[in-house]
Amino acid sequence: NIFSNVESLYEQVNVKLLERLETLKSSENRLAEIGELFSEFAPLFKLYAVYCSNQPNIHSRVLQFKEEKQAFAQFLVKAQRKPQCRKLDIESFLITPLQRLCKYPLLLRELLKCATFDQQTHKKLSEAVDSIGEIVSKVNERVRKIENINKLIAVNNGITFAPECQFDLLGDHNRVFKLDEEFLYNFKVVHGYLFNDI
Repeated sequence: NIFSNVESLYEQVNVKLLERLETLKSSENRLAEIGELFSEFAPLFKLYAVYCSNQPNIHSRVLQFKEEKQAFAQFLVKAQRKPQCRKLDIESFLITPLQRLCKYPLLLRELLKCATFDQQTHKKLSEAVDSIGEIVSKVNERVRKIENINKLIAVNNGITFAPECQFDLLGDHNRVFKLDEEFLYNFKVVHGYLFNDI
């Protein structure tokens, strides 16, 4: 499923966050309240981890769906031409939640610059920056792990080990893919892979 848990993100996080932000428009102390709000919502942003960990697979899935279902491919072409889509393809929209999550710490840091004279506001915004920043780091780490697993699987599928070799490339979940290169060895071009442990 290319959409993963986007409905949950929309209903449980984005709609509720927007509603609460709307109520702060007329508040005298809105910067501090924004900090409190983002700190309160930080645990809900963990829902982004599920969606974002799906990102490394989206391109190949969209291509697969286009090839398998002509109607889907035609729909995407028509949709992209609509003015509401601003000539953006489906993958541009599917990356938006990840981009939004990464923009929250930037937004909060900018608001923090405006709170230099009020210690309470500065404290609340700083806490929000830390909370959201921690979530973004965890989500990014999860995406990196998924990308690494996908690379390991691709390499494993492309290698034929000798029958006497009892090596399991996928056996260690902490193995990190580092390099995939061709190089010259004994006057022959060979393909090599480098991992963190082998």
